[in-house]
Amino acid sequence: MKHIAPITKKAPRPAAAWQDMLCYIVEIIYDLVGAIGGEIPFLTYLADKCP
Repeated sequence: MKHIAPITKKAPRPAAAWQDMLCYIVEIIYDLVGAIGGEIPFLTYLADKCP
């Protein structure tokens, strides 16, 4: 997540495969909804959380 400051010097764990797939699907839906001029706040929130 982008808004959390690191507390330790450990690197964050990489996302699991299902998390990467979820971000990929969210980005596609977000772009499709945006292309027709719409906006869904929950998708905007999820899209902001994905790198």
